[in-house]
Amino acid sequence: MLLIITIQEGDTRDSRGRIAAEGVRRVNADLPDTRWWLIFLVMNTHSIQDTTGLQEESRLLKQKISEYEALIATLSEQAAQEKSAHELAIEEALRFRQLLDNIPQMAWTALPDGRVTYCNRYWYEYTGQTPEEAQDFGWQAIHHSADLPETLALYSSQTAGQEYIHENRFRRASDGMWRWHLTRTRAIGDSKGNVLLWIGTSTDIHDQKEAGQQAIGREQQRTTDLEARLRMVLKMAQASRDAERVLRENEERFRFMAEYMPHIVWTARPDGYEDFHNRRLTEYTGLDVDQSQDEGWLQIIHPEDFDRSLAVWRHSLQTGEPYEVKYRFRRHDGVYRWFLGRALPMRDDAGQIIKWFGTSTDIHEEEETKLQLESANHELTRINQVLDTFVYMAAHDLKSPVNNLAVLMQMASEQPDPGKRQEVERMINISVKRLDQTINGLLEVISVEGSHSPARPVNFHQLLSHLKSELSVEMEKVGEGISADFSAAGEIMYVQSYLHSILRNLITNAIKYASPHRSLQVSIRTHKTPKGVVLTVADNGIGIDLKANGDRVFKPFKRFTQQAQGTGVGLYIIKTIVEKNGGSIKIESKLNAGTTFTVLLKPYK
Repeated sequence: MLLIITIQEGDTRDSRGRIAAEGVRRVNADLPDTRWWLIFLVMNTHSIQDTTGLQEESRLLKQKISEYEALIATLSEQAAQEKSAHELAIEEALRFRQLLDNIPQMAWTALPDGRVTYCNRYWYEYTGQTPEEAQDFGWQAIHHSADLPETLALYSSQTAGQEYIHENRFRRASDGMWRWHLTRTRAIGDSKGNVLLWIGTSTDIHDQKEAGQQAIGREQQRTTDLEARLRMVLKMAQASRDAERVLRENEERFRFMAEYMPHIVWTARPDGYEDFHNRRLTEYTGLDVDQSQDEGWLQIIHPEDFDRSLAVWRHSLQTGEPYEVKYRFRRHDGVYRWFLGRALPMRDDAGQIIKWFGTSTDIHEEEETKLQLESANHELTRINQVLDTFVYMAAHDLKSPVNNLAVLMQMASEQPDPGKRQEVERMINISVKRLDQTINGLLEVISVEGSHSPARPVNFHQLLSHLKSELSVEMEKVGEGISADFSAAGEIMYVQSYLHSILRNLITNAIKYASPHRSLQVSIRTHKTPKGVVLTVADNGIGIDLKANGDRVFKPFKRFTQQAQGTGVGLYIIKTIVEKNGGSIKIESKLNAGTTFTVLLKPYK
């Protein structure tokens, strides 16, 4: 403000001072806290004797007034610029304050020696500590003693620029429970590699770790809410230029935390338009800022996860429910890794969503371990079910021949007639043979379930030749009835014992169930497909009624005719072997016409 005081040439120094003091008092009373400048105008009140002198004095006065007006314009422009910069600083600080106040992540900072300088609101809610208790080394009070040495070692071994990930336990205040957390820290340093500051997050993964046998999942926790502190800073910024400096420092701090947090951090408008993400996304994907804006992030989602992820996101936008989904992101080198995406809405006083704040956390190793464990558990459950059936059927199939043997042996010991004793001994041999078949079938099931032999190239011609020698007695019933054509696929990378069992069971199955009304004909063929080698074995035997027995053909210990003795495990063994490596087996059959088995063999790597 410009304060102009007019005095007369004849006024004394004391009178001039009183006039100036009175002007200043009035300005301060009307416009407190206002910057002003004092200018005196001295008026010549002597009688005008010389018109030329008066004109010169008027010119000089106009010149001074023009200079004062220019000064006022300059000062007004500077004041407007300072106000605009002040408002922009407030908006920018508010933006980053909202970001750090609403992301679902727990964050903290510490000095190089491990003394904590900042914890977010979620830290205090989770641990029950006050800000004073958490400062410096207060965090050790809620840190499990068994995990403390590894955490402390971090502060003495890490160098600037590195990111460190480890798991530790914190005590939850609500129930006193020690819960596992995934802690990520990054060392920020100077140009010489000296650590200046630690920044990190701790995410509760206790439930996932237990479910995955201490190897599953990372769950993010809600992060900081510094609203009260930032509001205080904003009030201070409105009151003084010192507060504006504090505001800028906090803005830089929040921006720094958002940019260097070891997660992908992002925000979106109520309609889902992504309007911010930190540098972690561009570092991971290789996309520039323009490519990743709005729905640009959708191009890095795995095709198999795309529809599901988009549906969950749209559901959250429509309902306002928290967003949580697991998806795979494509890294800059083309490798897809599992991430856990979470977001929460920020609402105004009327309950309307004004912003979404989210994070995406890399959980690839834990998710892969979880999938492996689930697969192993599934396989273990399947084997246990097979073994339960195995034990039951073994007891059932062994009971009958054992009981028969006991009765027949008693009959033989009590039979005085040599002729009848010989008949009883023949019946004993039949029961022994049946018992031997049952035991051999059970042993073959165990062998298939537990075998881990290495794969090698197997020649179909050589394998069939070996089987013909092995089954020479059975082959006498067939004669020249077996034909083979391996010209389209003569070899496959497979486990030798597996392929031997597959072809042997298919051939013996055709021989056992040959029609008594015609000569047996067995055709064996192979050909290649994009998925592997297809083995086809067709016969003209008695066939199977698939309408009555189709759902039981490949079940263990199932027999559909009394024409030949058997254990009922051959087809089950074939199915188990081929499905172990992703293959399949199909059957086509017609009563009194024959049966065709089509087996897809996927080569081993």
